[in-house]
Amino acid sequence: MKKSRKAEDLVKSIFSVPLRHLVLNLIAIHGEMHGYEIMNRIKELTSGLWKPSTSTLYMVLETLVKEGLLEKREEYRGRVKRVKYRLTEKGLEILSLSTDLALKIMYRITERLETVNQMLRERRVSVRRLKARDLEKRIEVLRKIREYIDKRLERLEKEYMELLERERGEK
Repeated sequence: MKKSRKAEDLVKSIFSVPLRHLVLNLIAIHGEMHGYEIMNRIKELTSGLWKPSTSTLYMVLETLVKEGLLEKREEYRGRVKRVKYRLTEKGLEILSLSTDLALKIMYRITERLETVNQMLRERRVSVRRLKARDLEKRIEVLRKIREYIDKRLERLEKEYMELLERERGEK
C-alpha cells in the first residue's frame, strides 16, 4: 500500500504536538517500555502513516525523565544495553490532568469537524464520494471516543455523588 505524502504530512502534524502526552499514555497502558517499542506503538496507532524520528522521540523521553514524569532503567542483554522507561507518580498525576484537557480539546475539534462537514455539504461536496471503509473507520473512532467519554463521565459522576454523601455526613 503506497502512502500518500499528503496523508503522511497530515498525520505527522496531528501527532507531533501531543507526542509527550502520547508517550505518557502508551507507558501508562503498556507498562515499562523502551524507545523502539514506543515508536512501533505510535506507528501502529497511525496505521503506519507516521512515527516520530528517533531523535525526536528520545529528546521527548529525556525531557520527561528530567521533569520527573518518567524513570529510566538500564538493562543489559549480553553487551546490548536497553533503556526502559516507566511512569512515576508525578507522571501519573500529570497524565490524569492532561487526559481531561485532551478530552476537552478532542470534543472541541469534533465540534469543528462537524462545522467543516456542514460547510462541505453546503458547497455540494458529497460525502458519498468517500469510500465506505473510510466512513467505517471514522465511525469506529468516534464510537471509541464516545465510549471513553461515557466511562469517564460515569466515574466523575460517581466521585461527585460520593463527595456529596461525605459532605452531608459531615454536617
